[in-house]
Amino acid sequence: MFSSKPFFAVFFLLCVLWAGSILIASTPLARLDRTCAPIGWGNTFFTSITRLVAPSYAPKVDEFFVRRFSDCRYMVWQQFFEAAYQDMSMGAAKEAQ
Repeated sequence: MFSSKPFFAVFFLLCVLWAGSILIASTPLARLDRTCAPIGWGNTFFTSITRLVAPSYAPKVDEFFVRRFSDCRYMVWQQFFEAAYQDMSMGAAKEAQ
């Protein structure tokens, strides 16, 4: 029972460090990339394993994770930046008229 506590402590610490790295990013694009970084880490890990076991499937695994990374970035952008983007574009359209 007590052997699982160090795992949860390390996992929690890693999550806090990951969240901190997102918060200290200087640009919105960097925040998007850092938010979705775990997908990239999974890509590296699973693509490497696939290359060892079944090299012909490695490009498919890589393509899957690249799509998920793109999906993640779009979802985060939509949640946090889309409203500001729409406000900005509406303001620019009104100024152009």
